[in-house]
Amino acid sequence: MKIAGGNKSFLKKISILLILLLSVAVFTACGEDQLSLKERGLTIQITYDFNGGKVNAYYQKNVYVKKDAPIVKPSKNVHLKEPTFANHYLKAWYFAKTDENGEILRNEDGRAIPSENEVDFSTFKAENDTTVVAVWTPENSVTVAFGEDSSGNLINPIKKYYGDKKRVIQADLPGIEVENKTVVDFWYDAALTQKVEFPLEFPERGVEVALTLFPSFIEGKWTLIRTQNDFLAIASFSGKSFYIMNDIDMTDTSMEPIVSFTGKIAGNGFTVSNLTVKKTDTKTGDKFGFISTMQEDSEISGIVFENSTVEIVATFTNGPTNVGFLAGVVRGTVKNCTFTNCVLKLKEGKEGINFVYNAGTSVEGVYGTKTATGSVIGITGNPAIEFA
Repeated sequence: MKIAGGNKSFLKKISILLILLLSVAVFTACGEDQLSLKERGLTIQITYDFNGGKVNAYYQKNVYVKKDAPIVKPSKNVHLKEPTFANHYLKAWYFAKTDENGEILRNEDGRAIPSENEVDFSTFKAENDTTVVAVWTPENSVTVAFGEDSSGNLINPIKKYYGDKKRVIQADLPGIEVENKTVVDFWYDAALTQKVEFPLEFPERGVEVALTLFPSFIEGKWTLIRTQNDFLAIASFSGKSFYIMNDIDMTDTSMEPIVSFTGKIAGNGFTVSNLTVKKTDTKTGDKFGFISTMQEDSEISGIVFENSTVEIVATFTNGPTNVGFLAGVVRGTVKNCTFTNCVLKLKEGKEGINFVYNAGTSVEGVYGTKTATGSVIGITGNPAIEFA
């Protein structure tokens, strides 16, 4: 189909006219949008400076209001969302600080500096353009450092925030790993003179607590024993090395013998009192005690056992039943342990039981027998032997 030259010219004019009409429509729409603020009386600009916080990806937001109208407080439940700032709480909104000429003062990052005047959103009405600034309070935190250098700077600090957590125990602190060493305590000073007592108690939100603590160490990798539950857990992790940190009262607890022990328990002279170990069915076993068998390379040292009982009801008759308060068989090392007012109770669950417990020796009742690799030295006191 051919189009005459005149028709081509006519179509060209129509195209240009349509483009012009569209341009005018867009311009008019934009103009109406801009004018609508004034038409609605929204002539006052309120700038919300989030001061390090964000709403989505924005660090501030401008809102227009009528003169002498109240302004909206950002909230999670309104269109103007409250900003968030990692590891901080929003304390309040303050008016921006200005100089003598009314110009807003800003920090090096370009953010408005808050004044000392908090915004009362229930009464404030904007007469002029206004900037309000979010003021934040850091979450409660603990920094663990490995000491201070000669200039007083922290060495290898590790910081952890705790949000709304009100109680912090030692296990909640930042994890610290030092080769062949174990953290035992924490201190408020680098000289390690002011010991931290746990739990740490943090106040309500809005009051910043920023503690710096310093760890002390012992050589070797140990599992620390401070409580009844810690002591009972030895049975579940019998291949580890345990370090008793304080006296432990085992009242109202009971445990069965630890069948096989390959680790270490360092008592450090502390007392384990009111311990009850009981085994009432021994038809498949011939060695019993707090630990039935201490394997080679195992070691127990420096524990004071006090007011404690190991009770064995034996029913296995094919050979001797090796029993001892501390161990049935010692293949490892026992040294410098003390027994005060302790009892080894033995009962025949059937006739013909042959109990072996070193009767008549200086270590009577401490252990049943030891092998060529076993060593028992420095024992003080003996458990009393009672037959039921």
